Amino acid sequence: MLFLILATWLALLMPATPPVKDGYPSISHNGKHIVFISTRTGSEEVFVISVDGTGEKQLTNDKEKKNAPYWNKDDLIVFSSDDESASRLFTIQRDGSHLRQIGKVPGRNPKLAPDGEHLIYATGSWTTSRLVLSELHNHHPQQITGNDSAVWTGWWSKDGKQIAYALENSAHELHVWVMNADGSNQRQITHIAASEGRAQWPVWSPDGRRLALQVGRYSQTENTSHIWVIDLMNGSAVKLAAHEQPFLDETPAWFPDGKRIAFQSDRSGRMAIWTMNADGTGLRQITGSQNPAADK
Repeated sequence: MLFLILATWLALLMPATPPVKDGYPSISHNGKHIVFISTRTGSEEVFVISVDGTGEKQLTNDKEKKNAPYWNKDDLIVFSSDDESASRLFTIQRDGSHLRQIGKVPGRNPKLAPDGEHLIYATGSWTTSRLVLSELHNHHPQQITGNDSAVWTGWWSKDGKQIAYALENSAHELHVWVMNADGSNQRQITHIAASEGRAQWPVWSPDGRRLALQVGRYSQTENTSHIWVIDLMNGSAVKLAAHEQPFLDETPAWFPDGKRIAFQSDRSGRMAIWTMNADGTGLRQITGSQNPAADK
């Protein structure tokens, strides 16, 4: 009896194990593989899986904090690792070989341009962050957003001519903006009602005509989010796979044909990688399922 009591107290005192999270998907250029970050080993590591849910493989094992991976023009996987003052940028082959550091910048979340020679990254505090454009090894850095607001998560268009990003205004609303790669012609793209939540994580469709993004309400009493698609030609905004439950659908990524979107979601009770058609139909769970490619 005493042993049972002691075991119960120890269980209460022990820190809870963080839930497993698979997230931040990106699709290979041939549309056959998804790279993502998973915490299943106890640290943030890079994994890759086929789009049908088979052939999952862990690529890194160094326990460093990692940012969202993506594929460069040579079909190498790019990811970054942050510390308090800088980010290091790496490439790795899909089979886990040839891990190589290719750059280092004094900021957060570096995103390599399609040309492989330039990148953007964030500097400053979380409340007054800005985007900086530089060459790969931080040569000729140029600040391209202002100092009076917070900028979140910049993404390059497929042709490298534009950048989409999220900007927080004085009312603490978060909207998606687009600008030219040199910082000119900045304009607000989303005008989604504040009741829907904060818009962020904008990623370009392969043809450059649409943006997929996440819009969510995050508070102590409510956590829910949806994937939306914005048509840049006519300004229409469509919510995909609408739900009333407190699900988090986040971090979208386009398939190269523009017909499907991968994203992270906790619809199954844990954060996993899912896919759906670009109109929100055909939901499929890819990771963290006994039958990962089954329709949901």
